[in-house]
Amino acid sequence: MAAINEAWTVLGDPKRRAEYDRLLAEPAPAPPPSPPRPPRHATAARQAAVEDDAEPGWVDHTGDLRRFRMLITGVVVLLGLIMLLVFVFIIWPQSA
Repeated sequence: MAAINEAWTVLGDPKRRAEYDRLLAEPAPAPPPSPPRPPRHATAARQAAVEDDAEPGWVDHTGDLRRFRMLITGVVVLLGLIMLLVFVFIIWPQSA
């Protein structure tokens, strides 16, 4: 209701109505340019986010985690091969 009363007071006064009409006739200001879109690829998006949001003293450990996973995977595969060799060459011949 307050907005309607305000509109009525503006449109009812000839001076204020002329000012309102003049504002409507002016072209609207151009919107500010939109920020660049982040990359669609997940790794590139992570890197962009790290570069944009990095705090001083913050270190990205993404590569370290990837190397750790590869190390653990290698250790598990190596242990599996050792167990297979022990079974094939030691346990199986003794059971026959």
